Amino acid sequence: MVEHKIVSNSTYWYDKIGKTQEFTKVNDLTVISVDSTGSTISYFYDDIWDLSSYSINPARTDSTLDFNKIEKVHRKEAKIITYMILMYGKSRFGRQLEAKTIKGQYFRGCIVPISKWLKGKNLNFNDFFSNENILFQYVKHQISMKKDFIHLLAFFKLLSNTYHESFPYKIVINKKTKTYLDEARKIREKSKKQTPIVPSRILSYAIEARWQHIEYIFNHIEELSNFIENYMNQKADHEKPQKKFLKTMNFYKLKDLFKKYNINNRAEFITFIKQIQATSKNLIHTYSGMRSEEAYSLNINSFKQDGSTSFIIGFTTKLDGRQKETRWVTSNKIKMIFEIFQKINISMLKKHKNYINLNNSPLFLSVNFLRLNNMESLSLSSLDANNELYLDESKVLLTPKDLEELESIDPFRNWTEEDKFQLNSRWHFATHQYRRSLAVYSIKSGLVSIGALQIQLKHLFRDMTLYYSNGATNNVSIDKLYSEDLIKTLKDTKPEIKTLEFIKNVIFSDEKLFGSYGKKIELKKSSITGNYSSYILEDKQKTLKLFQNGDLYYKETALGACISVDPCDSFLTNSLTECFSCDCGILKKSQIQNVICKEKNLLKQFDDASIEYQTINKELMQLESLYQKLNGENNE
Repeated sequence: MVEHKIVSNSTYWYDKIGKTQEFTKVNDLTVISVDSTGSTISYFYDDIWDLSSYSINPARTDSTLDFNKIEKVHRKEAKIITYMILMYGKSRFGRQLEAKTIKGQYFRGCIVPISKWLKGKNLNFNDFFSNENILFQYVKHQISMKKDFIHLLAFFKLLSNTYHESFPYKIVINKKTKTYLDEARKIREKSKKQTPIVPSRILSYAIEARWQHIEYIFNHIEELSNFIENYMNQKADHEKPQKKFLKTMNFYKLKDLFKKYNINNRAEFITFIKQIQATSKNLIHTYSGMRSEEAYSLNINSFKQDGSTSFIIGFTTKLDGRQKETRWVTSNKIKMIFEIFQKINISMLKKHKNYINLNNSPLFLSVNFLRLNNMESLSLSSLDANNELYLDESKVLLTPKDLEELESIDPFRNWTEEDKFQLNSRWHFATHQYRRSLAVYSIKSGLVSIGALQIQLKHLFRDMTLYYSNGATNNVSIDKLYSEDLIKTLKDTKPEIKTLEFIKNVIFSDEKLFGSYGKKIELKKSSITGNYSSYILEDKQKTLKLFQNGDLYYKETALGACISVDPCDSFLTNSLTECFSCDCGILKKSQIQNVICKEKNLLKQFDDASIEYQTINKELMQLESLYQKLNGENNE
């Protein structure tokens, strides 16, 4: 079903430039980057190295290395170090490093802050790399100031492992520094807070409100795209811009739309287009689970259909370090978003000198085109998930029930101590929350499938549910339907959710547990001295390991829970009483009472002489007898 196609056009610097150059011959005129035609963009002597032509998203501006951020006295040294990384740097997959990684992890994360620290100490990079004490002082400073140090060890390893005889600095990293970094990294990982899910109430409202906006705009897209095309053709004349703007608005019958979104001038119109982009991007994340970078890789023709199934085609580098084309199954409703931007983007780009070649423009095209400047460069909007079309503030405020839901997913996190999760505070959306929510809600609903989300979030994925109910899963593995990295997230989340459910409902149970396994838990709890919560926190990783290895499982039952990893024969015969003697059974008196009550109500529906009555009555008598034994065990 899904083909992961390696993009033939390499996005790696070394493949296009490095193979033709030698590190020994680096000088001011060494070529750093070229465009698609082979023309030079950046030389070594430039203070800005533009690596965007080697980026997965060349329209973005996050692949530019600005050496003006480096102290002048260190600038040439920094360029040599950066060139070394460009030349010999490898990812964990053995591939050349992406432009984004070079900028974020090594340039911005290591070289820039090291340069600033050295300037304050009146030192240079040679002192830093050759003197063990200086290097250790910097590491200690970064950690003590709670600054970014997570990439330092990889930075040191990369430079020492790829050492070249012409590289002027010999890196010395002793055992003390390495151990210190390792320990600090472990502490940071333990304290690192996981991306929260979006509480289902807030997510459900946000989805509904966002679709209302998209549907309204879709119904006015012809007028809107014509307005933009006219807007792009406007020239300066004697008529005042504001008067001309409103006159054009009335001509294209957009008065109601502009009033609804409070658009009164050009600046507000540009903001409006950017808000449409943010709302659309939020919906795409919700209905696919793709990452932010993957969403930015989309173009206006990325939506595809195969029969009744809808897909979004994009690119990822998260599978094995290479840029691959992949697809995400999605809802048919997403088609509306792509049709809106096909109209909007084409209207904006008609003034571009290469318009005829821009049929596959980026989906989230920069609104700079609406400012009638930078008409030759295709760039992407930088979008904030919260700077979107209007949401009712009162409906995205955290309630006690929302906090309960967050606590059920991570009971060890003190949510109310964090500023972002205070009662009645506004929920702050972030793109990765949608991926996390997708995984968690899918697992909690009992299926590792996106279609299962309909259970949690009303009609969120109605067409996907229909796709599944049509028997598609009998013929196609889920691994073939969704991108590999999304499937991995879903599968990795399952043991975590099961672990948390087990700890919350069994270990932290509010009532006494019975049954063979329930008694073992009670004995373990009674043997613990000291802080019980601290003990469980320490034990959480061990429990998670058991779930990950398949040595422990957890599922709720009518009478309590079961931890068996094997199929249950008694479940097939609907025999509830077998749980009382099963080694894997966990019983709760409140749930047994509930079952007895329901069995009694069911019994009333049948004639005393019927086989149904006799069967249910027999089971009921056994349940009541076993329940009385539990009361006796509890000295009640």
